Amino acid sequence: MGIADYVILAIAVIFAIIGLIAGFGKGLKFFTSGIFGFIFSIVVCVFIFEYVKTFGAVVQLLDKLMELINNATANNQSINNLLITVLPTADIILGVALFIVVQLARIIVVAIIKRIFEINNGFFRFINKVFGMVLMVAIALMVILLVLNYIPEIEKVLPDLMAQLKAQIENSVILKWLYENNPLQPLLQAVVQ
Repeated sequence: MGIADYVILAIAVIFAIIGLIAGFGKGLKFFTSGIFGFIFSIVVCVFIFEYVKTFGAVVQLLDKLMELINNATANNQSINNLLITVLPTADIILGVALFIVVQLARIIVVAIIKRIFEINNGFFRFINKVFGMVLMVAIALMVILLVLNYIPEIEKVLPDLMAQLKAQIENSVILKWLYENNPLQPLLQAVVQ
Protein backbone atom coordinates (compact mmCIF):
# COMPACT_ATOMS: atom_id res chain seq x y z
CA MET A 1 0.00 0.00 0.00
CA GLY A 2 1.23 3.42 -0.93
CA ILE A 3 0.85 6.80 0.73
CA ALA A 4 -2.28 7.52 -1.31
CA ASP A 5 -3.95 4.43 0.19
CA TYR A 6 -3.32 5.70 3.71
CA VAL A 7 -4.65 9.14 2.73
CA ILE A 8 -7.82 7.54 1.30
CA LEU A 9 -8.28 5.44 4.45
CA ALA A 10 -7.71 8.51 6.65
CA ILE A 11 -10.30 10.47 4.66
CA ALA A 12 -12.77 7.58 5.07
CA VAL A 13 -12.14 7.44 8.83
CA ILE A 14 -12.50 11.23 9.22
CA PHE A 15 -15.75 11.24 7.24
CA ALA A 16 -17.00 8.22 9.23
CA ILE A 17 -16.34 10.12 12.48
CA ILE A 18 -18.16 13.18 11.12
CA GLY A 19 -21.06 10.90 10.16
CA LEU A 20 -21.03 9.33 13.61
CA ILE A 21 -21.21 12.74 15.26
CA ALA A 22 -23.76 14.29 12.90
CA GLY A 23 -25.90 11.24 12.26
CA PHE A 24 -27.79 10.27 9.13
CA GLY A 25 -30.66 12.74 9.55
CA LYS A 26 -28.44 15.81 9.80
CA GLY A 27 -26.06 14.53 7.12
CA LEU A 28 -28.92 13.86 4.73
CA LYS A 29 -30.43 17.27 5.46
CA PHE A 30 -27.07 18.98 4.84
CA PHE A 31 -26.40 17.20 1.55
CA THR A 32 -29.91 17.66 0.19
CA SER A 33 -30.52 21.30 1.05
CA GLY A 34 -29.11 24.51 -0.34
CA ILE A 35 -26.86 24.21 -3.36
CA PHE A 36 -26.53 20.44 -2.90
CA GLY A 37 -30.30 20.04 -3.04
CA PHE A 38 -30.50 22.28 -6.10
CA ILE A 39 -27.85 20.22 -7.91
CA PHE A 40 -29.50 16.97 -6.78
CA SER A 41 -32.84 18.12 -8.19
CA ILE A 42 -31.26 19.09 -11.51
CA VAL A 43 -29.55 15.70 -11.80
CA VAL A 44 -32.80 13.87 -11.04
CA CYS A 45 -34.64 15.99 -13.61
CA VAL A 46 -32.01 15.23 -16.26
CA PHE A 47 -32.39 11.51 -15.66
CA ILE A 48 -36.20 11.37 -15.65
CA PHE A 49 -37.03 14.14 -18.16
CA GLU A 50 -37.22 11.95 -21.30
CA TYR A 51 -39.19 9.29 -19.43
CA VAL A 52 -41.75 11.75 -18.03
CA LYS A 53 -42.03 13.41 -21.45
CA THR A 54 -43.58 10.19 -22.83
CA PHE A 55 -46.42 9.97 -20.27
CA GLY A 56 -49.79 10.24 -22.03
CA ALA A 57 -51.19 12.82 -19.61
CA VAL A 58 -48.05 14.94 -19.89
CA VAL A 59 -48.15 14.81 -23.70
CA GLN A 60 -51.81 15.87 -23.70
CA LEU A 61 -51.18 18.69 -21.22
CA LEU A 62 -48.20 20.01 -23.18
CA ASP A 63 -50.19 19.86 -26.43
CA LYS A 64 -52.98 21.92 -24.82
CA LEU A 65 -50.46 24.43 -23.43
CA MET A 66 -48.80 24.81 -26.82
CA GLU A 67 -52.23 25.32 -28.42
CA LEU A 68 -53.00 28.03 -25.85
CA ILE A 69 -49.65 29.72 -26.52
CA ASN A 70 -50.27 29.50 -30.26
CA ASN A 71 -53.73 31.09 -29.89
CA ALA A 72 -52.46 33.78 -27.50
CA THR A 73 -49.62 34.82 -29.79
CA ALA A 74 -51.47 34.46 -33.12
CA ASN A 75 -51.65 38.24 -33.54
CA ASN A 76 -47.87 38.66 -33.26
CA GLN A 77 -46.29 36.34 -35.81
CA SER A 78 -42.67 36.91 -34.71
CA ILE A 79 -43.41 35.95 -31.08
CA ASN A 80 -45.56 33.07 -32.26
CA ASN A 81 -42.74 31.82 -34.51
CA LEU A 82 -40.22 32.15 -31.68
CA LEU A 83 -42.35 30.29 -29.11
CA ILE A 84 -43.77 27.61 -31.38
CA THR A 85 -41.00 26.76 -33.85
CA VAL A 86 -37.68 28.16 -32.63
CA LEU A 87 -37.67 27.53 -28.88
CA PRO A 88 -38.41 24.13 -27.38
CA THR A 89 -41.19 25.78 -25.36
CA ALA A 90 -42.90 22.52 -24.39
CA ASP A 91 -39.59 21.12 -23.09
CA ILE A 92 -38.90 24.31 -21.15
CA ILE A 93 -42.34 24.23 -19.53
CA LEU A 94 -41.98 20.54 -18.68
CA GLY A 95 -38.45 21.06 -17.33
CA VAL A 96 -39.50 23.89 -15.02
CA ALA A 97 -42.58 22.00 -13.80
CA LEU A 98 -40.56 18.82 -13.27
CA PHE A 99 -37.89 20.73 -11.35
CA ILE A 100 -40.53 22.23 -9.02
CA VAL A 101 -42.12 18.82 -8.42
CA VAL A 102 -38.72 17.19 -7.74
CA GLN A 103 -37.75 20.03 -5.37
CA LEU A 104 -41.00 19.67 -3.40
CA ALA A 105 -40.72 15.86 -3.29
CA ARG A 106 -37.08 16.11 -2.15
CA ILE A 107 -37.94 18.53 0.65
CA ILE A 108 -40.85 16.41 1.90
CA VAL A 109 -39.00 13.08 1.71
CA VAL A 110 -35.89 14.43 3.42
CA ALA A 111 -37.95 16.01 6.21
CA ILE A 112 -39.75 12.71 6.84
CA ILE A 113 -36.56 10.62 6.76
CA LYS A 114 -34.73 13.11 8.99
CA ARG A 115 -37.50 12.99 11.59
CA ILE A 116 -37.62 9.20 11.53
CA PHE A 117 -33.87 8.86 12.02
CA GLU A 118 -33.82 11.41 14.81
CA ILE A 119 -36.45 9.66 16.96
CA ASN A 120 -35.13 9.78 20.51
CA ASN A 121 -34.76 6.15 21.50
CA GLY A 122 -31.68 3.96 21.70
CA PHE A 123 -32.34 1.85 18.60
CA PHE A 124 -32.97 4.82 16.30
CA ARG A 125 -30.01 6.75 17.73
CA PHE A 126 -27.77 3.76 16.96
CA ILE A 127 -29.20 3.37 13.42
CA ASN A 128 -28.90 7.14 12.87
CA LYS A 129 -25.20 7.08 13.80
CA VAL A 130 -24.37 3.96 11.73
CA PHE A 131 -26.20 5.23 8.64
CA GLY A 132 -24.57 8.63 9.19
CA MET A 133 -21.15 6.99 9.02
CA VAL A 134 -22.11 5.08 5.87
CA LEU A 135 -23.55 8.22 4.23
CA MET A 136 -20.48 10.33 4.92
CA VAL A 137 -18.05 7.63 3.72
CA ALA A 138 -20.18 7.20 0.57
CA ILE A 139 -20.06 10.96 -0.05
CA ALA A 140 -16.28 11.02 0.41
CA LEU A 141 -15.97 8.09 -1.99
CA MET A 142 -18.19 9.82 -4.53
CA VAL A 143 -16.05 12.98 -4.41
CA ILE A 144 -12.90 10.89 -4.89
CA LEU A 145 -14.49 9.05 -7.82
CA LEU A 146 -15.55 12.36 -9.41
CA VAL A 147 -12.01 13.70 -9.15
CA LEU A 148 -10.60 10.47 -10.57
CA ASN A 149 -13.08 10.60 -13.44
CA TYR A 150 -11.96 14.08 -14.48
CA ILE A 151 -8.19 13.49 -14.23
CA PRO A 152 -7.76 13.60 -18.05
CA GLU A 153 -9.49 17.02 -18.19
CA ILE A 154 -7.59 18.35 -15.17
CA GLU A 155 -4.35 17.07 -16.69
CA LYS A 156 -4.80 19.44 -19.64
CA VAL A 157 -4.81 22.42 -17.25
CA LEU A 158 -2.39 21.22 -14.54
CA PRO A 159 -0.03 18.70 -16.21
CA ASP A 160 2.70 18.80 -13.53
CA LEU A 161 0.30 18.23 -10.66
CA MET A 162 -1.48 15.43 -12.52
CA ALA A 163 1.82 13.71 -13.33
CA GLN A 164 2.53 13.54 -9.59
CA LEU A 165 -1.03 12.37 -8.86
CA LYS A 166 -0.85 9.68 -11.53
CA ALA A 167 2.42 8.42 -10.02
CA GLN A 168 0.68 8.21 -6.63
CA ILE A 169 -2.24 6.37 -8.24
CA GLU A 170 0.12 3.83 -9.85
CA ASN A 171 1.78 3.15 -6.47
CA SER A 172 -1.57 2.78 -4.75
CA VAL A 173 -3.73 -0.31 -4.43
CA ILE A 174 -7.09 1.28 -3.53
CA LEU A 175 -6.77 4.43 -5.64
CA LYS A 176 -5.50 2.52 -8.67
CA TRP A 177 -8.44 0.11 -8.47
CA LEU A 178 -10.91 3.00 -8.10
CA TYR A 179 -9.31 4.83 -11.03
CA GLU A 180 -9.43 1.79 -13.29
CA ASN A 181 -12.92 0.63 -12.21
CA ASN A 182 -14.69 3.94 -11.61
CA PRO A 183 -18.42 3.11 -11.37
CA LEU A 184 -19.38 6.77 -11.89
CA GLN A 185 -17.74 6.95 -15.32
CA PRO A 186 -20.57 5.33 -17.36
CA LEU A 187 -23.14 7.29 -15.38
CA LEU A 188 -21.40 10.61 -16.00
CA GLN A 189 -20.96 9.79 -19.69
CA ALA A 190 -24.70 9.07 -19.96
CA VAL A 191 -25.48 12.48 -18.41
CA VAL A 192 -23.10 14.31 -20.74
CA GLN A 193 -24.62 12.68 -23.82
